[in-house]
Amino acid sequence: MKIPVFKSISNTHPSGDLSPIPITPSRLWLKLQLLLNLGFVNLGFFALSPYFSFDLTRQLLPFFLFWLTISFICVYFFINKKTREKTPTQISVKNSIWIIEYQNQGFYCELSADIVCWQWIIIIPLYCAQKQKTLRIILLNDSFCAKDDAKIRRWIYSQYN
Repeated sequence: MKIPVFKSISNTHPSGDLSPIPITPSRLWLKLQLLLNLGFVNLGFFALSPYFSFDLTRQLLPFFLFWLTISFICVYFFINKKTREKTPTQISVKNSIWIIEYQNQGFYCELSADIVCWQWIIIIPLYCAQKQKTLRIILLNDSFCAKDDAKIRRWIYSQYN
């Protein structure tokens, strides 16, 4: 099995300017998070199921309905959380300061750790002094068009290699 090459990019080099790149929420990332959360809920539920009923053959329908109800409740809360959660709409860099825009509100950030840049994903950890926390911008191939994807990858490699 071939393991993808990990490209660690640190913030030791001075960076130039990156013009604003529009970002859309990744549908693939949302589906992956939903599947992982549902998997953990179901595994936890089945791990605790022996404590709920002793004779599963007689109580299979109530057990199945209870399991289905719990799964739907978890999916409902996950979807509600993700719809309320703000996602970045634009990213740019000016004078070594990363500017992340969330629904027409710009936040000035600085690179807090290494950038992970694989063929299918880019993870940019940024420290935002306004929010006083680290933001991890996760960009997949469907987060922007192919032209912008090539633009940000070329910029990252030219600035941090």
